Amino acid sequence: MQDLAEGARLVSYLDATGSSISAAILAHDASLDLWRLVLAVPRSSPQSRTALYEQAQAAISALGLSLSLSRVTRIFDTEPLVGTIRALADAGFSDVVEIPLGGVDLAGAAVDRGYAYRMSAIRYEEAVFSALQRVQPADAVLRRADALPFLGGFDFDFVLDNGTRAVVVEAKSFKQPLTAKDVQRVSAESGDITKYYPHAPLMIAAESGFTRDARDWISGYSPQPMQPRTVIPVKWSSADDDQALSSALSSAMS
Repeated sequence: MQDLAEGARLVSYLDATGSSISAAILAHDASLDLWRLVLAVPRSSPQSRTALYEQAQAAISALGLSLSLSRVTRIFDTEPLVGTIRALADAGFSDVVEIPLGGVDLAGAAVDRGYAYRMSAIRYEEAVFSALQRVQPADAVLRRADALPFLGGFDFDFVLDNGTRAVVVEAKSFKQPLTAKDVQRVSAESGDITKYYPHAPLMIAAESGFTRDARDWISGYSPQPMQPRTVIPVKWSSADDDQALSSALSSAMS
């Protein structure tokens, strides 16, 4: 869904430029049959409603989004449901978690379904993107997956391509290391990659690393149809891990 991808880009931009967003929900307004991006901020936030909207409009223009400011709503994170929605998002495996809302009131409108963004995942993705920019090969082009014109429900974040070799990257931020089951799920969900990058390995950047059983599974990985040819794990949590990220990229693109 275009609104879902654009909402993530807008939230990431606002978060990176100083807006104190504590929760973000793309909610379907049942009465108007349209999607609204609801941004929750703490009551203690120094940024006024007007300032946030001005910043959002500037971001929409800078990013070239089709999402209009009229569909962006700011609320306080003390409103009913926000805490519950945020907890559900934080407990999910995906970066965006579908939330059944069933006609409840959110930000002054009756909403029947929605998606909650995991803020920790958005922040981690942005940090990984910056790290990839620092270590990418000089002859490679780095792109965000949601900016690819043929994007059709792929579950990966970035792609590096030098015209001969490509590597796709999925960033995962969790408090615990990824297990074998987690890695299998990422690999399975990334199957559509093979339609456009049939020989590209899948590099998984994990903030908390990988369990031993995950690394054992990756070592014995045997791709099935419509799955990445190779899975490359790399633990990255800060700039201190840039060398490990660079080495993983070199291996993936060799």
